[in-house]
Amino acid sequence: MNNDTSCVTTLMWLMVIGTSIWVFFDANSIGVKKGQIKGVADMGAGGWLLACLLLWIIAFPLYLSKRSEFVRINQRTNALQQPSQSQRTLPNTDEKKCPYCAEIIKREAVICRFCGKELNKTNSVATSASNIPASRLSQAAKKPLVKYCPKCNLPMEIKVANKGEQQGKSFYVCPNYKQCQQVILIETA
Repeated sequence: MNNDTSCVTTLMWLMVIGTSIWVFFDANSIGVKKGQIKGVADMGAGGWLLACLLLWIIAFPLYLSKRSEFVRINQRTNALQQPSQSQRTLPNTDEKKCPYCAEIIKREAVICRFCGKELNKTNSVATSASNIPASRLSQAAKKPLVKYCPKCNLPMEIKVANKGEQQGKSFYVCPNYKQCQQVILIETA
């Protein structure tokens, strides 16, 4: 009988210590800090560890009930602190903001890769063929322009046929292909 009692006691302490350590690491990973919420649950990760070790029967269920609130608070805080791509500063002179969607794009861009709008020469740095290497000009000439699906007006994607009689050829394919079935072969000279 004494052996059974010591086994249950050991198991209980292992459970208390194990769940308390889990609470500490979980609170750290979520970003729990003192001052985030009001009331008795206003503790940091170390406070939750101590509370769970000393008053496990109260503190562990309280942490579990407040965990979703901590997650929500820290997700909102992280979203406010992280600038979006359009809010970040331009890291070098090779980039600019699109005048239509304000996303950061390459300065030489003719079409915005985010919104698909054609950019005027007034919106980009004036470049002439004399200051662009010939290899770069030939690459630009080979790149097809963005096409829009004639049925649903979405920017089409470029795909390459893997098999069949058109194998190896490039196509514009509508991203809404299941509904509109629009495919256009890219003509190569």
